[in-house]
Amino acid sequence: MHPSLRPEYDKATLPNLLKAFGKKYPFVQPTWGVTEMGARPNPQQALAELAAGKAVVDILGFSGSFPNEYPEQGLLKKYQLKAMATDGQIKIQLEMIDDTGIIVWSSNNTGIITYNSTLVAPDKAPKGWESCVEPQWRGKFSVDSDPNMLTWLIPRWGEERLFDFARKLKDNEPLFSRGNTRNLGLLAEGKLSLNCGMYIHPMSRMLKKDSALPIKMVIPDPFPITFHDPQAIYVGAKNPHAALLWLEFLASREAQEIVDSNEPGRGSFLVEETLAHKLAKNANVSICNVNCLLRGNKIAERIAGEIWKLPESRPTER
Repeated sequence: MHPSLRPEYDKATLPNLLKAFGKKYPFVQPTWGVTEMGARPNPQQALAELAAGKAVVDILGFSGSFPNEYPEQGLLKKYQLKAMATDGQIKIQLEMIDDTGIIVWSSNNTGIITYNSTLVAPDKAPKGWESCVEPQWRGKFSVDSDPNMLTWLIPRWGEERLFDFARKLKDNEPLFSRGNTRNLGLLAEGKLSLNCGMYIHPMSRMLKKDSALPIKMVIPDPFPITFHDPQAIYVGAKNPHAALLWLEFLASREAQEIVDSNEPGRGSFLVEETLAHKLAKNANVSICNVNCLLRGNKIAERIAGEIWKLPESRPTER
């Protein structure tokens, strides 16, 4: 089997997943490579290569920014995964399978607020999203210039409230800084007091490397979560049955715990014992499904371009 996997996982995650899969299914000898469709300079070229049948893969891991293009161009094998899961033919939670019935969203992203615990006393720590627009933080915090994570609040807030919040954020004079890693670095160095809109897993990775860093997180209300890492079987797969086993394995508790042990917060909130599941149990969760995610791309562009007046406002996936 030749699964094509996305490189966003921590470098230790993929080997551990493959090792566990091989132990569970010793008769399958998977090899893997990376075809990062979303990060290619010309994604349409990558799609054309797949359409021409030049890719030697069974599983496609692709960008969540434009998942519809794959089934629309007939690049994915048309298994009815929802029906198969309902009948017990495969063990995949129905919520992980999108409406096409052929794509499994194998992980998630979660949105939090982070702060520098040296600069911010415990009793002054931010409580939630409204803290980000309080005068005391004016000019002392950062916001990612790609507002995609904020769009995950739409299921709870609606679009107009989100636009109003985006305006208030700008009025509070944040540093618009691109990327979780850079924003975490500014926070760790004490150049800023807090960040409004961070993924949990990059923060977890950084603290895993240096637990002494003065970075703390706040689970905001609402707590935004979205599906991530879509996986599907390539229409030209030579080993489709083995590919089904891989999809089922990725959705399993065993695989999700492997993901979460390397990147806490990346494991699916739908699976018990993952960090996201534990945090979501006691939170007011705003779940941004696939349709919300796709609609959010346009809304993020509007926020970055029209409200924040930032150049190159089109968000890109991380």
